[in-house]
Amino acid sequence: MNANEPLTPEAQLKQQERSRKRKAILAGGVVLGLGAAATLAAWSDDVFADGLFNTGAFELQGSTNGTTFADYDGPAGPDPAETARLSFNLDSETMTPSQTVYAPLTIATSLDSDHAGSFTLDSVEAAGKYAGVLTYRIFTEPTHGANCSAASAGNLSLVTWAGLPTGSPVNSPLPPVTLPLQVGANQAADPVPGRQHLCIAVTLGAVPPTALPVDPVRIANQLAVEVADAAAPTDETPTTVTWVFNGQSTDI
Repeated sequence: MNANEPLTPEAQLKQQERSRKRKAILAGGVVLGLGAAATLAAWSDDVFADGLFNTGAFELQGSTNGTTFADYDGPAGPDPAETARLSFNLDSETMTPSQTVYAPLTIATSLDSDHAGSFTLDSVEAAGKYAGVLTYRIFTEPTHGANCSAASAGNLSLVTWAGLPTGSPVNSPLPPVTLPLQVGANQAADPVPGRQHLCIAVTLGAVPPTALPVDPVRIANQLAVEVADAAAPTDETPTTVTWVFNGQSTDI
């Protein structure tokens, strides 16, 4: 095409059409460029969340006076290892055949226990020459030691899973647990589910003797004690009976 010659109308239209396409392409390039710049400039941020997890405390404690509590984890427990020595209403080391002595025991959680729970009797173990002639019963009472005596223990509720109604021999299997006793968290006070007040009764012989003039139970008890004496005539060591209570925390 000669540059000195004027463009024909058809050539002018083609040139204008190419110019419009170039402008559209450039405009599209500008739009794409602005879009890319906007993406690079977008803000980003994070949100963090966490949780804290630990174990709660649950510790059963016992009290022989209703006010002073200790862990009493037994001879195999952590130091200081100890067992609660029950205080019987009569001298349990000078008993006669068929005699029953009574001692209170209160069980609660420790002050730093986060959980409430329940407990049952795990075992009753005895060692000594009278281990074969001692029987026991366990009652619950409203307060520590309030009715733990021969005069009023008959009005207390018997803990059936802790022995037979008429008394269980020590070192004997325990009945099935029907309903564990409840205790509150942080050594919660009365009423239930705070502390549990128990009364432990121990008889030298079978339980209970009758009031008949010639009582076959008393005769049998005396005979059993005499046999035990004859088997170890020089052994003056007191027979030890240990009640082991086991507790479990309440799931929350």
